[in-house]
Amino acid sequence: MEKQKNKTKIAAKIKNKKRLFAVLGVLLLAIIVAYILFRGSYLEMLEVGENYIEVYWQNIKYMALTFITNFSLIYIMIYTTNRNIKKGLKEFFEQENKKMPKFLNKSIAFISAIVISAFTSSLILKKAMLCFGSAQFGTNDPIFNIDIGYYIFQKPFIELVFWYFIILSIALLIYKAVYYITTFNLFFDGVDKKTVKNSKLIKQITSGVLILSILLAGLILLEVQDIGTSKFMTLKDDSMSYSLFGAGFVDVNIKVWGYRILSAVIIISVYMGIKAFKQDKTKKLIIWIAAVPAYLVVLFIVMAGTQAIYVNANEYDKEKEYISANIKATKEAYGVNIEENALNESETITSKHVTEYKNVLNNIGIADSNIVLKDLNNGQTAKGYYSYRTSQIGKYNINGKESLVYISPREIVNSTGTYNSKTYEHTHGYGVIVTSATETNENGNLNNIQKDFENNISSEVIPILEPRIYYGLETNDTVVTNSGSNKEFDYPILNSSSVENKENEYDGKSGLNLNLIDRIILAIKEKDIKLAFSRKCYKSEQNTNKQKHNKKSTNNNAIFKI
Repeated sequence: MEKQKNKTKIAAKIKNKKRLFAVLGVLLLAIIVAYILFRGSYLEMLEVGENYIEVYWQNIKYMALTFITNFSLIYIMIYTTNRNIKKGLKEFFEQENKKMPKFLNKSIAFISAIVISAFTSSLILKKAMLCFGSAQFGTNDPIFNIDIGYYIFQKPFIELVFWYFIILSIALLIYKAVYYITTFNLFFDGVDKKTVKNSKLIKQITSGVLILSILLAGLILLEVQDIGTSKFMTLKDDSMSYSLFGAGFVDVNIKVWGYRILSAVIIISVYMGIKAFKQDKTKKLIIWIAAVPAYLVVLFIVMAGTQAIYVNANEYDKEKEYISANIKATKEAYGVNIEENALNESETITSKHVTEYKNVLNNIGIADSNIVLKDLNNGQTAKGYYSYRTSQIGKYNINGKESLVYISPREIVNSTGTYNSKTYEHTHGYGVIVTSATETNENGNLNNIQKDFENNISSEVIPILEPRIYYGLETNDTVVTNSGSNKEFDYPILNSSSVENKENEYDGKSGLNLNLIDRIILAIKEKDIKLAFSRKCYKSEQNTNKQKHNKKSTNNNAIFKI
């Protein structure tokens, strides 16, 4: 007997050690992952500029606070759920005169809380920062009389909180049911139906369902505030149609109140359904379960009927108030809330007018940016090395007079080609093409008045001191500069009889000099292991410009940098 007790104690100690090692293993893995993410984001911010490091530490502080709060909440909820499950199972073991085994609790709660917090804290922080750093717009919406800033900053966070607890409640209900079913199958031959019905198991599940219904009702009350963003009317003429967005007559007078009542119906029907279930009143249970879908059908019929019979009979008159609100809000949003005056000028343009307003007439654009970009992408790609994404119009002093021109950055195409060419050679775009907005050349085509590669400042109509573009709209791949054996492609020599290119070595201050550990971290974040173990990277200190669409890593795309 004594030997058996000793064996049991030894087995229990071994199990406890295994649990401890499992928890420590997960904790160690979490620390490693956290360090990689931390160091990677630090390198990302360091490349943007050392003056932003203070902002980075501020962000880290907020992220740590969010993670700890999120972790603590999830841990407490899972831990409490496990304790309640044990209390519910205890009566079944006592009824069967069986010893209740020691179930996992703290380890499950700890590991689950770490994993869930790691995946959700970043999203929570983004919404929370918007909410707590909110600003007032000074304009209220006409339906709920709430400042517009609430919809932009605070409502998304409140909505996230509701979804957070709804999903967590559903997950815990499923977890609870699986836990009970698994335990019954492992430790019992069968469970009495009456015992189950009167047990804490049913009380726990019904309480969870009631809490879930309250959360769902709250979310519906919140979502009804979105009626101002839905389409309520379509205006049509012979050639086109125009949709008006906002709340219409049916939305304001029926839908809002209908959904508010729906929230109450959900809570009442769930509460009464649970009560009927406990009293074994099947008929009442079915009635209360059908109450919500029946109410939705009635609400839909009332809304559709009101729209078809009352509103559509004289739609413009019934929706006049809401159309006016739509027009007013649109003008305010786009800053076009101005007084409109009709011009009745019918005077014919004379030669005097042409002479007097010569500068104005000479600077009337004959092409837009789309035409310029299409022309450049067709004929100015320099054997396919370059592309053009944007073209900005502006007034510049060209040959002593103010002229209207388009400035189009010449960006490198590095989305195709081999890994080496994308990473080490095609690292940057080069210069701009200046296109006249008002003149054509002798062949009737757009006149590119500056397009050469050679950076001769004295002969350029718009002098450019540094033509190389490392941070553009097309620089979206990881690149490494000053890698030793590979020289950067600078630009092609177009007048050469053979394939000949100008080369360059990066001498700017941007980028990072990385050691092996940082290269490994960068490689993990960029999902490019070659960056860590590439011979070229390993043999020398290199200045790295890291770029990628994934926003968790450093990105040289100009829009992302901003």
